[in-house]
Amino acid sequence: MRALRALRQPHRDVASNHAYPANTMRQMLVAFLLCSSPLLAQFEPGQFQKHKFWDAQNVAIHSVNLGMQTADAFSTRHVLDRHNGIERNPWARQFVTHGWGGQAAYSWGLSVGGTILTSYFMHRTGHHRLERVLPMIEIGATAGTVFGMNLRHRETPPPN
Repeated sequence: MRALRALRQPHRDVASNHAYPANTMRQMLVAFLLCSSPLLAQFEPGQFQKHKFWDAQNVAIHSVNLGMQTADAFSTRHVLDRHNGIERNPWARQFVTHGWGGQAAYSWGLSVGGTILTSYFMHRTGHHRLERVLPMIEIGATAGTVFGMNLRHRETPPPN
């Protein structure tokens, strides 16, 4: 009976009592966006045109994306498995409800692979600024998810 009453009540965000990490994450995201846009403005248009796709900058950008997706995967699994969490991303929910196999397919297959594929498409079509900016946006969004949502839920006690 108690379980039925819990299902009828709207889901209460346990982390809503902890507003400080969300505000900090918003400030970090704004700072990241403000700091990254002037860096791209300093490049001359010709500097982007003649480079190989896997140059040092793209390797660094995609390595950071891989690291952030890995942090997101582990923190998501921790929240879902140990704290009875809910995946709020409707695209990811289809995958992560199937355990680590689905989590790996979404995190590394779609998120990392899709970002590399999109970046390579931008490189091949001559959109070299977008080639570097789009993965940075993905990194910022993933960082917001990891630090803004998943790590806050680690403070909640696991269900008994």
